[in-house]
Amino acid sequence: MESKEERVNKALGIEPRWAVADRAMAAWEDRAHNVHFLGRLSSHNRKTEFSLMLGHFPADTNAFVLFFHLPLRIRAGSASKPIDLFLVLPVESFESTTPFNAAPVSTSELPESHVDALKSAGLNSPLNVLRVQLRMREPGYVLMPRMKIKNELLGTPRDLLLSLRSLSQASSMTVYLKKNTYAQVALNELGSAASDHAAYTPGFRLRSMYQGRGAKQGAWELFGLTESDALLRKGNPMAAIGMEAEREGSAPPPYEEAVRTPTPSPKDPAPHTPERKPHEKQLEAPQTPDVFVKDSQSCIEETPPARTPIEKASRKRAFAEAQSPSTSDKETETRRTSKSLVRLPLFTDSTSIPGSPPLIERPHSSPPAINQPLPRHGFSIASAASPPPDDLSTDTLLREIATWLQDGWVVDANVHQKLLLPLLALGYHARWRHLRDFDLAKGRCTSQLYIRIAAQSTQADQPSVDRDIDVEEEMAHLVAWANESIFRGVESVLREETAQLGAAAARVCDSGLGAKEEYTRQKALWVASVFVCFGTSGDVEALAGRRWNVV
Repeated sequence: MESKEERVNKALGIEPRWAVADRAMAAWEDRAHNVHFLGRLSSHNRKTEFSLMLGHFPADTNAFVLFFHLPLRIRAGSASKPIDLFLVLPVESFESTTPFNAAPVSTSELPESHVDALKSAGLNSPLNVLRVQLRMREPGYVLMPRMKIKNELLGTPRDLLLSLRSLSQASSMTVYLKKNTYAQVALNELGSAASDHAAYTPGFRLRSMYQGRGAKQGAWELFGLTESDALLRKGNPMAAIGMEAEREGSAPPPYEEAVRTPTPSPKDPAPHTPERKPHEKQLEAPQTPDVFVKDSQSCIEETPPARTPIEKASRKRAFAEAQSPSTSDKETETRRTSKSLVRLPLFTDSTSIPGSPPLIERPHSSPPAINQPLPRHGFSIASAASPPPDDLSTDTLLREIATWLQDGWVVDANVHQKLLLPLLALGYHARWRHLRDFDLAKGRCTSQLYIRIAAQSTQADQPSVDRDIDVEEEMAHLVAWANESIFRGVESVLREETAQLGAAAARVCDSGLGAKEEYTRQKALWVASVFVCFGTSGDVEALAGRRWNVV
């Protein structure tokens, strides 16, 4: 089964590097100042989802594509395929002063209507949300295939299409994603380029889109939407009465799941609906906890295929298996307490992080085994089976960098400083998922580590691994190094990661080898996050212009 990015590339006829491709929920006001919501954050209805996608083109660093992707399924059934609709937000149309800002927020800072919508959309934590506020001089436009729907759209597909049409007319909106540091950095980089008037969106070849079928811009009449539909979405009561009268006596939508309809006013004629069978009545209420709020929309997943598709060959990446710390009652209780104080948005709790302490033999013939199920976050977490190459996320690549750092610190405790530029370039490739460049850069870092740095270091220079370390002093020097060498204020950008590192350092004071190993893993993840978040294309270009010399 092809991925979402591959399907989008085929439909649009482009092949950018995708930095953001996450489920999203959009909130906006129509011209009548009514608040609407579209999308969900839950992984339910996986085949049909409303997503925010951001891509860039390596050949032109100023070219970006930013759009919402809505796969519209017009009828249920295993043989039906969704119709890909794209609400394009031209980068050059953003306001130059404050194009947009992506920042993590708590639900306590949001309007009550937005909080209710987020909970219904599948938000599982009040702190696990990233808010992106978009302000444009002109609204975006919708690209749709050059085709005409034979039957009238009813129920959920019609509501989704009306919501997308209303969203395309808004010049200001708020987008919510599950909290993700990489998406935050990528979106803010685009905002910075847009404020400098350097970024732009390249034109689309409408005739060749949708695999030669062609595309049209805002051709709502192809889907049976008329001017009365627009008035209905704007909140015109007369249009609502007219539409209810027009639909009186119509058959119910061809979905096996109940379709939410607005409560008719006393003036509205009661539509006649045929008597439902008992098994249909049982399906009126949603069977999942994803209950929808006012004007929030979702998609209904089609019937799953009878046969399970053949899985792609897994790409075997040999990186370390997580070694759980001591499971004594004291440390277990400490670990539970720390998890309630701080939550790292990008990673799981420290006992499940795929990284191992130094000098522990790691398996090379099989992927790492994880004993406990991992919670879902903004990026997919490494599972018991290694993902195919195209499915490797930035989070997975970041963990590979963290594992490499743990190995490197065995050779030289300052390897992250001596290979600063190569590791920043490695982090840049990880963030943009340049897999071939990432593998090559990591291989070069490894050769530098064992050929040059290892030869320069002696056993006398390296302190014992089991020595007593002042973690407070070491963490202070680590943060100071990142501020001086990479980015001033790095602890503010990586606030959650820094808090997790501090919690691991505090547990070292309770002694125990497991606490030290946990701190080493968190330290490696923190340094890897710095490289991934702040590595730039300039680091790659600077590295290409000179030899790979050790700092």
